[in-house]
Amino acid sequence: MHALQDYLLDQYDRQGLLIEANPTSNVYIARLQGYHEHPIFRWSPPDESVLQAGGEHNRHGLRRGPMRVLVNTDDPGIMPTTLRTEYALLREAAIDLGISRTVAETWLERLRELGVDQFLRNHQPVFTRR
Repeated sequence: MHALQDYLLDQYDRQGLLIEANPTSNVYIARLQGYHEHPIFRWSPPDESVLQAGGEHNRHGLRRGPMRVLVNTDDPGIMPTTLRTEYALLREAAIDLGISRTVAETWLERLRELGVDQFLRNHQPVFTRR
């Protein structure tokens, strides 16, 4: 199963696709034991050395690197969270996984910058001046 997932992740990356993660929603819906089990740590790990061929998240050597991942929130009427909370929960989960605070924060900043970049590229202004 992991070989198929790795193959698909590589194909998605080659096509320039991004994965949208909604951590709180994903934890509730997938019934994960906690945020430390979220697949974002496999898709785009804070420590990319685990993606080396034969590494923890690239056992079959099919992946060339991390997927680009956007962190978002899901339906606010159902999932009581904010984007700030999602990042804080991922930070704590990374630290729980043994990632240093500085590496976790650098990783999350990269994800945040990608999210802002994608937002600015793909959203039209709501109000325009005439």
